[in-house]
Amino acid sequence: MLEIDTRDIDYFLEEKKKIYPQLDNIFNALCWRMYRSEETYYNDKLDVYIIKSDGFNSNIFVSLVIRYDKIKNIKKIICIMIENKTTGKREISKIKK
Repeated sequence: MLEIDTRDIDYFLEEKKKIYPQLDNIFNALCWRMYRSEETYYNDKLDVYIIKSDGFNSNIFVSLVIRYDKIKNIKKIICIMIENKTTGKREISKIKK
């Protein structure tokens, strides 16, 4: 069974949920899409997948950078980016290797 590892972004995610109340729902929707392997983009040079929210019904866009370990069947979220649609401000978690 597929496992999604969020340990590297948990602290960042919890802090930003206080600022963006809709972040929890968007993040859960993106995780659901990850289970269904509906990632938006694959970067073969970095060997990572990127999945983006569509931004409907929200004032933020959310993108996740994912590294997939096929042997262990784990998708590890190594970075999250939140962009405020009204201000254009981007907040990016520290990238974990």
